[in-house]
Amino acid sequence: MENAEASANDNNSLLLPRTPVSEAVAFEKLLNAMYSKPTVIEDSRELHDMTRLADFYCALPVLSTSLYISLWNSPKFLDDIRSLSTAAYHKRPIRDTRVRAATRPIVTEFPHNHPVSLLKLAAKLRHPILFREMMVYVVSLWESNCSIWEPAITEAGLDDVLTKSYHAVHHLQASVFFGIFRGAVIDEAWRVRLYEIASKWEPLMATHKQMEMAFFCDRLVWQLRDFESEMKLEVNQLLTDLLKNNLVLSKGKCIPGHGDYFHQYLCAEVKDDEFPWDPKETDW
Repeated sequence: MENAEASANDNNSLLLPRTPVSEAVAFEKLLNAMYSKPTVIEDSRELHDMTRLADFYCALPVLSTSLYISLWNSPKFLDDIRSLSTAAYHKRPIRDTRVRAATRPIVTEFPHNHPVSLLKLAAKLRHPILFREMMVYVVSLWESNCSIWEPAITEAGLDDVLTKSYHAVHHLQASVFFGIFRGAVIDEAWRVRLYEIASKWEPLMATHKQMEMAFFCDRLVWQLRDFESEMKLEVNQLLTDLLKNNLVLSKGKCIPGHGDYFHQYLCAEVKDDEFPWDPKETDW
C-alpha cells in the first residue's frame, strides 16, 4: 500500500478541536480584518477558524481582501504551509495497519495545513494568490498522492482546474525529455554527454515516478553548462520553464530539485480565466 495512502490514516491527519481560546482569537482577528487593522495569522488552523466565522457572518470578501496584506506579515503561517507541502513528508515511512485486501479509503478531510485543505480554503475565500500558491504544491505532489487526494478535490469542484495545471506541467516535462532524446539521435556528442549524466543518476531515477524528476532536470542544466549545440539551446529553454518557481509567498525558500523540493516541480500555473469562481463577483 502506498505511503501516501497510509498517511491519510495517520493520527496527525485529525483536525484539531475548537477551543474557546481559539474561537476568541479567530473572532478577534476577523474583526481586525473587518476594520482594516493589521493582522498576523499564526497558523493554518487559525485561518480556517477565521474563514468559518467569516462565512457565518457573510464576511468572506472582507477577509479575502485583508489577506493581501496579512499573508505577507505571517511568516509562521507560511512555514505551516510548507511543513506539509514537501515530497519528503508525503513519502515518510508509515506503517499501514489496514487489511491488505481492503478498499482504498475515501478521504475528504485533511489537516488544516495540508495542501489539499488549504487549496479548498483558498477557493472558498476566492483568493488568487493563495489559490495559485497551493495549486503549485498540490500539482507538484499529485502523481504520488492522487488516489487519496482526488475525492476531496472532486468534491470541492476543483478537479477541472487541477487537471489543466497538472497536464500542462506533464506536457512540459514530456517536451523536455523528447528534446533530450531527439538530440541523442542526431548528435553523437550530445548522446555521449547524456549517457554520462543518465548513468550517474539512473539508480535514483529508477525508484521515482515520472513526475518526480526535478533533481535530474536541475542537474542536467548544470552538467550541460559547458556543452555547445543548437539542441542545448532548445532544451535549456524548456528546462528553464520546467524548473521555474511559481511560488510567490515562499519563493526564496523553495527551489525545485533541491532540499525539501528535491523531487518537485514548482511551475504549475492557473490562468485568470481558469479560477473556479467568477472574478467579477464581489459578494459571495
